[in-house]
Amino acid sequence: HHLCPALSGRFLLPPVGEQLLVAMACFEDAVNWLIMLISLAESLFTTYYFDEDKFGVITIALIFCFEPIADSCVKQLMNCTECDWDNFVYDLLSEGFQCFLYVHFCDYTELSKLALPLMMAGQVFLMIVIKMKEKLCDDAEGKSDEQKDAECGVNIWCWIHSNCQTLCTSLIPLIYLAYQEESPYRQKAFEMVLAGYYWTADVAMQYNMDAMKEGVAGNAKKVTAVLTNTSWTLKFTQLSALAFTVYSMVLAWTYWFSPEIEVIFPDKVCTMTTMVCSVCVAVCIPCLACQVLCGSGLDGDMEGVGGMPCQTIGVTV
Repeated sequence: HHLCPALSGRFLLPPVGEQLLVAMACFEDAVNWLIMLISLAESLFTTYYFDEDKFGVITIALIFCFEPIADSCVKQLMNCTECDWDNFVYDLLSEGFQCFLYVHFCDYTELSKLALPLMMAGQVFLMIVIKMKEKLCDDAEGKSDEQKDAECGVNIWCWIHSNCQTLCTSLIPLIYLAYQEESPYRQKAFEMVLAGYYWTADVAMQYNMDAMKEGVAGNAKKVTAVLTNTSWTLKFTQLSALAFTVYSMVLAWTYWFSPEIEVIFPDKVCTMTTMVCSVCVAVCIPCLACQVLCGSGLDGDMEGVGGMPCQTIGVTV
């Protein structure tokens, strides 16, 4: 670079400060993904070793469905305060309570008392690492009153939109758990897949909320990726939801022609409804998959995430 000035203008290197910011952002994303993967391992472990005879499978499914929504409600209330440590303390306490709850649902087996606390400790350690990174490396510039008002409005908007979307997509699969015990929807394989589906719904909700908050704070990277459909995180969650839909429809056809189906409602009624929907959706599935992988996202004159204008979150597409 110093020996050949002509090449220095052709190959422009970003400043060291920008390189450090990119590296720290990648580090934080990697740590957040580790936390989410450990959370997935917790859900799958609890689903596999869950004591169905004592508690009933619908209990753990309701927790997987409504726990992220309840968690976001508490955090939304905490956004009313100026202090950011209350969110951090709440995250640590909620991890401890969740670990106790999962061990309880596994009926305090020796394996659950060992594995689940270890996974909780890993998540808590990574949360502390992220908090230390925020305090040591992130800018501590004060926000203006306009930024605070805009951030408050975006927080409320994305909280309502994300929770409504998650609630609508998570309630329907609960119907399958009301089937008779001989149905494929009551087997351990489907329960594990359902736990993974609820995890992807939680990942999508968290990503959208973080994207909106970062957009208001001046970092438009994530929200631009959402609007232009270039976020591989959302592509992954959308393809996972599509795969879950296909899997549920295949099970409906296999269950309909099996001799085990006896109950009229919900088994026969809902299974036939799923089969009819599968015929209508089957043609669209390849198109939906291509749209997720290759879609161009929103145009610049369209509204942003959840109907909120792009200008509100400081993004031009």
